[in-house]
Parts: sequence; structure tokens; C-alpha cells
Amino acid sequence: MRDCMLSNYPKMSLLSIALIAIGMGLALIAHKILLGVFISGIGFLIFFVVFKKFITKN
Repeated sequence: MRDCMLSNYPKMSLLSIALIAIGMGLALIAHKILLGVFISGIGFLIFFVVFKKFITKN
């Protein structure tokens, strides 16, 4: 029983490491996408406010 568990352990740890790595990679990609959307959203808001002020000035 113990020998069987020990022989399976390296495979399990490699699988868990791979899953964690994939999860972290996906989290990083999602974070970059969210950050990009957030920055473009702020840029659009600033542009909209400036544009509105420019229109109301004329």
C-alpha cells in the first residue's frame, strides 16, 4: 500500500504543479485583459469628459 502510494506520488505532484502553473498563467492573462479594459475604460471616460466640455464651450 505504502509503496504504491510512493510510486504514484511524483506523478501526482507533477500534475498538481502543472495545474497550478496553468491556473497562474490563466490568472495572469485574465489580469492583463482586465487591466487593459480598465485602462481603456478610463481613457474613454477622460476623452468623453473632455469632448463634452469642448462641445459645451462652443
